[in-house]
Amino acid sequence: MSVLSPPPADVAAGLVAGVGCRRGASAEGLITLIETALAEAGSTPSELALIATLVGKAGEPAVHAAATHFGVPVRAVPAEELQRLAEHLQTPSSMVADHVGLPGVAEAAVLACGELVLPKRLSAEATCALGRLTGALR
Repeated sequence: MSVLSPPPADVAAGLVAGVGCRRGASAEGLITLIETALAEAGSTPSELALIATLVGKAGEPAVHAAATHFGVPVRAVPAEELQRLAEHLQTPSSMVADHVGLPGVAEAAVLACGELVLPKRLSAEATCALGRLTGALR
């Protein structure tokens, strides 16, 4: 698993999973959430090309485990970049804002890489949104 910022040109097609999670979230829980989001979007795990998240979350063991499970890199997106995309979030959260100082991580991470396909989905420990990589990463 590699952490990229920004991803290389060869990661320009497919889907991006934007994720956020609590510190110490379970790897199994995050993987299941991503798989569920992919199924809901009518997509398969083989279409996933990238996982994107906040710089401070990229080091979480669950994020590493998910990237390894899906065989994709992680893009660690700076908070400033996510903040610039805040007005475009479909499901902002005051709770997330209280914890990380941003109104959302999952959808903003997707928007930093492409176009939103599936708004944020929640589990007890994590969030996941899906997007289509546009090739013109912000």
